Amino acid sequence: MRIDELDSLRATALVMMLFSNFITDLDYFGLMEVVKGDKWWWLARTTAFLFVSISGIAYFLAHQKEYDFMKTFDRTKNLIFWAFAITIITYIFAPSAYVRFGVLHLLAL
Repeated sequence: MRIDELDSLRATALVMMLFSNFITDLDYFGLMEVVKGDKWWWLARTTAFLFVSISGIAYFLAHQKEYDFMKTFDRTKNLIFWAFAITIITYIFAPSAYVRFGVLHLLAL
């Protein structure tokens, strides 16, 4: 069963995340300055909050009727794998600004 409103929020969160990551990249390469507390800084935090909230709601709704431990364990393993892959890749390419604990790490936890 799909919930249209939740799917719309998820799509909005994904578009916000793409835009927010683009702004972060511009800041990293020195083409734009993002200062703590400005609108771009708040956009990143709002996007992360929305994305994590929607993920939690979707997880709750998916497991409301029955809980399959192995399916959850497999998904968690995938999240852990990709979270650490992002940490390693960002450490290789940007050791001074690598992802130590991001959204995927939080979802895996």
